[in-house]
Amino acid sequence: MPLTFKSKQIDKVVSIDDVGKLSNPEILLLKDELMRAINNMEDSIKRFQHEQQEFYDQEWHQKVRRKQKVCKAFLSQLINLDYDESLFRAIYDKHFSKMILEYIDQQEFRIINDKARSLAIAELEKIKS
Repeated sequence: MPLTFKSKQIDKVVSIDDVGKLSNPEILLLKDELMRAINNMEDSIKRFQHEQQEFYDQEWHQKVRRKQKVCKAFLSQLINLDYDESLFRAIYDKHFSKMILEYIDQQEFRIINDKARSLAIAELEKIKS
């Protein structure tokens, strides 16, 4: 029986065997959800170990580790997919935008983004002619 993951982001249960059948947006959302889940579980384990050293709950710890392994298996499958350039570009743009917005406000970002878009369109028009 293949591993499954119930994704809240894409609102479906995904089999590890069907990861390659997901659309690019679904892959992005699932990958982000898996990375957050893995990190959150790691934080929970660290917090639990720090706060409750004398009351170690081995069963809880094993369940969390099992869930982490499932998430990592799915994440590994997603990473191994052959991403096309547009998917890479979408991921890159998402991270780049978040980082830029830490330094400038939304209005400045829109102005710069619109200018870059206009320059790209003008350059494409030159190439086509």
